Amino acid sequence: MPSLQAAIDEYNAIKKQTMPAEVLATMARTTGELRDTGIENFALRTGDRIPDFKLPNQRGQMRRFSDYLAESTGVLNIYRGGWCP
Repeated sequence: MPSLQAAIDEYNAIKKQTMPAEVLATMARTTGELRDTGIENFALRTGDRIPDFKLPNQRGQMRRFSDYLAESTGVLNIYRGGWCP
């Protein structure tokens, strides 16, 4: 299995070949602007615990993630959306 860095490098190489230069430039510029805000200083790090949160379940009822974890093991999948390459 390739390392995460190898997978990222491969993704970036394909992206560079398939995406228009102006799109890549916009992505690079806006990523830089986001980093300039210092937002990275607030990101969770390895070993950190995610703060508890509520989301609606399949019935529209609000439940805390910790409630699910009290009942069983949980898997949290964060999907960025189809709009994000």
